[in-house]
Amino acid sequence: MAGGSAGRTRELLPQDGELYVLVQSTGRVLKERAIRRRKLTWLWKWLKELLAMQLTREELPMKLGGARSAAKAAPRLVIIEVTVTPLSDRMVASWCSSAIPSERETSGCCCEN
Repeated sequence: MAGGSAGRTRELLPQDGELYVLVQSTGRVLKERAIRRRKLTWLWKWLKELLAMQLTREELPMKLGGARSAAKAAPRLVIIEVTVTPLSDRMVASWCSSAIPSERETSGCCCEN
């Protein structure tokens, strides 16, 4: 393959008896990483604010659902546990280490499920 390869990587991926060509633009990969990082930063900040709020049992799921839909894919990286007691609701947020993407996923490839 010739021409215009500056800032691009190519890789041959044999899969299910077929051969796929993966071409990635370095600029696009960096842009997608920045978008995901910005969404995750926003989600983490919002979760800290939710922890500080005094929410009722009905308000907490609504707020969490709104944050999840606004952050798109970022909630996959965060574990949110809500403990419900008769006196109060308690929420704990932590990183989900099993959901941290592999090298291929962090490279910006969106062709695999």
